Formats: sequence, C-alpha cells, structure tokens
Amino acid sequence: MAPEDRREVLGIKDALLGRGRDFSFIQAERLLRYFLSKGRGRRLDEEELAKAIRARPRLSLDFPETDLFSVEAGEDPNRFLITATFLGLYGVSSPLPTFYTEDLMDEESQDMSVTRDFLDIINSPFYPLFFRCWSKYRQHIKIVEEEDSSHLERLFCLLGLGTEKLREGIPKAEGLIRYIGLFTQFPRSALSLSTLLSDALGVNHVEVVQCIQSWARIPQDQLLRLGAREVSLGNDSYLGHQIADRMSAFEIRIGPLEATPFRTIFPEGERFRFLTLLVGLYLDQPLKCYVKLLLAAGEARPACLGGPHWCRLGWDTWVFSGETMGEGEATFSVRGSI
Repeated sequence: MAPEDRREVLGIKDALLGRGRDFSFIQAERLLRYFLSKGRGRRLDEEELAKAIRARPRLSLDFPETDLFSVEAGEDPNRFLITATFLGLYGVSSPLPTFYTEDLMDEESQDMSVTRDFLDIINSPFYPLFFRCWSKYRQHIKIVEEEDSSHLERLFCLLGLGTEKLREGIPKAEGLIRYIGLFTQFPRSALSLSTLLSDALGVNHVEVVQCIQSWARIPQDQLLRLGAREVSLGNDSYLGHQIADRMSAFEIRIGPLEATPFRTIFPEGERFRFLTLLVGLYLDQPLKCYVKLLLAAGEARPACLGGPHWCRLGWDTWVFSGETMGEGEATFSVRGSI
C-alpha cells in the first residue's frame, strides 16, 4: 500500500543507491557489507570487502550536508563506489592547499582523471581503516555483524563462564550477556538480584527479602554441657541443638500472579530450574534461598482430588468455603541446588 504522499516505498538497497546522502558513511558501509554477505551466503573477509566496496572523497569545494555524498553500483552488481565528504586528500576536507583540488576540478572538466585516480590509490584505504577503528570496541558490531567469537568469549569471561565446560548446562547461555552489568557489581545486592529475576522470568513483581529467620544447628562440640569450661549462664550458654539465625538465608517473593503463570514456576518446571540457575550464578556466598510464590486473590480454587490442578499438597491445594479466597502462597527451598 502506497504512503499518503503517493511515493513508492523503495527497498533499503534502492534507497541507499538512489539517495545516498540520506545515510551516514558508517550506515552505508554496514548495509553494503550486509548485502554482499547475504548475496554470497557467507560473511566476507576484509580483503574481499575491500575489493567489493571502494570509497573515495568527493571532488568539490562545497560545504557538505553529511559525511556521505553518494553510493553507486558498478557494472558488476557486487561492486560499489562510495563518495564521501571527509578524510580526503582533495575536496573540502583536504589538509592540502586548495589549489590541488582546483587542479583536479580543471582536469575533470577536460574529462580526465589521471591525477585523481593516483590520489585515490593512496586515499581509498583510509576509509575501511576508519570503519575498522569505529567498530573495534562496538561489541554488537563485532559479535552480530562480523561474527567474531573472540569478543563473545570475552563477555562470557565477565560472567564467570569463560569456558565451554562451564556453559554446557546452561540453556541459551548467550541470553545471560545482557546481565553483565549486574554480575560485575560488587557487593552483590538484593535489588540487583530482584531486577535480574524480574527481567529473566518476565514477572513484574519480584522482591528479595533479606535476613529472614532460619534455624542453624549447633555443632556437637559447642553444645551446652555441665562442667564444661567457657560456658556461663546468661552469657554464652544456649539450651537446645539449634539456634535462630538471620545471617544465612533470604527469600524471593514472586507475585501476586494469576493461576497459569503461578503454576509455571513450580519446582518441576523449566522456569524454576532457570531461576535456580540464575540465583546460583549470582550468589557469591553460601546462603540458603527460599522462593515464595504469591497467588493473586480470586485465582485459587478448592482442592480437587484426581484433577490436573489444585491437587498437589503444599503447592496449589487450599480448602476454603465460598467461591474464592484471598491471596494464596507456596514456598519452596532451592538451597539444595545452589
């Protein structure tokens, strides 16, 4: 369907060749590299690209609107000529005196280009070198467009997954690269963990509750015994085999959720295993972790024996009168997996 101004919608390649000045030099170079690689069915190396894409400066003293004047296709459809307005030995951006450009313009008026062709031999290699300098530290260009695996390996090293062996048990390990900023922050924080899990699981409400109470077992050699030394009443003596501890456990609260997403995070599912994996990668201390799933009010149904849902004790089973109840919750331990 034609746009409102009745102009025909051109393809990107046609637009690049017909209206080159609407693009930047970098954008044109990237598009041409893409078209050539797609046409060959593989990524071309730098030597092949240098033969297929040639760049030279514009022969003019006009003030340029953009850094690109035109893109032309040669007689061979796989060869292109870029006319740029910067980095030239002649033209408005030339470091040489203006009369060199004026001499070339006089030569062009006589339908000759010997001197310009000679300068282009020296000048043309500047442009692919400029593009390589621009792309050197742009990871998305190196990894996606140039398919340089060495840059991908460096990013995995920042995650602590620098070898294939470490990534074997992680499904779609490349997806974790987006969280490098969180994994490289120290000390590790509850806010970062909740942000990580919220994005990875696609859940809006994720809260990490720190310092929850748990019970720690007292070692046998530290139990209270009558007649033992260094045990004084009211100071360092404690009855029992376990003691309340708020330093070794935290809880991840997810929800309130509707019934379907609530069930997808049960321990038997892939999402729970993915959650366990992320928590294990993120923690740098041996902490106990519990996951509390909150079911939104009105979503629970009474227990139904033998049914596909609402029948797993401790997971999604509630007994109540009336059609609905308030929020439900289920708590699971993931400490054995971390």
